[in-house]
Amino acid sequence: MEDFETRTRKYKREFERQERENKELSKKLNDSKESMKDRLDRGSLQSEVQDLRRFYNAVPDDIKREVESALRQPSMPHRNIHQTR
Repeated sequence: MEDFETRTRKYKREFERQERENKELSKKLNDSKESMKDRLDRGSLQSEVQDLRRFYNAVPDDIKREVESALRQPSMPHRNIHQTR
């Protein structure tokens, strides 16, 4: 009977150790998932910035100057496109 109790305690300790290890591994997994998501988001944003820079660089300089000039002028009255009639 004593042998059975000894084995039972041994298995219980091992089971508890395995549970602790699983919790630690789960936490590491969740941390790495968040880290991977952050890296993917950052990569996506960097790609979008590069696309916008290419688009801006493709706009002719005279058009850029026209837009900048128009933005510096006082605003003209405009119709709110979101207004309902």
